[in-house]
Amino acid sequence: MKNNIKELLNTAVQANDLFMKRYKESATTIGLMDQALRNLGNNSEAVTIDSASLNKKLVFIILDSQPDIVGVGIGINGGEDLSLLGQYELNQLTTAKVVNLLEENLL
Repeated sequence: MKNNIKELLNTAVQANDLFMKRYKESATTIGLMDQALRNLGNNSEAVTIDSASLNKKLVFIILDSQPDIVGVGIGINGGEDLSLLGQYELNQLTTAKVVNLLEENLL
């Protein structure tokens, strides 16, 4: 696991903890896709935040070719198709920004 995905994972975990404290009815889980994406031929790693009750997931993807950019998408749990929500510099994707994305998309 590369340092940038570790940093992203840490931010996502902190944001998810805050989100779940604010919205006790929400149940979200964090996932890490590192080797799974590489096994599919994708030169990338991703962190997911899944909501089973809504059948939705936020996906934060870092491409090897752009290690300081995080693509954020939303999709259906178990599906591969994503709708792009935006791109962020890794150092600008704060815990507060991730909480905001969770509030906008998983409530």
